[in-house]
Amino acid sequence: MVHEALLGEGEAVPARVVGARQAVRRVLQVTGVDTLIPCHPTVQQALTA
Repeated sequence: MVHEALLGEGEAVPARVVGARQAVRRVLQVTGVDTLIPCHPTVQQALTA
């Protein structure tokens, strides 16, 4: 897989939520998922975070 080629064996690919609509962001906030997975409005902001 591509992520295995970019990372060492056994390393995890960091998850990000990018460009989610307001309703989706609200669900992530209510459930607390936004504290576990970073949420960003754009791909560029996710990559530089």
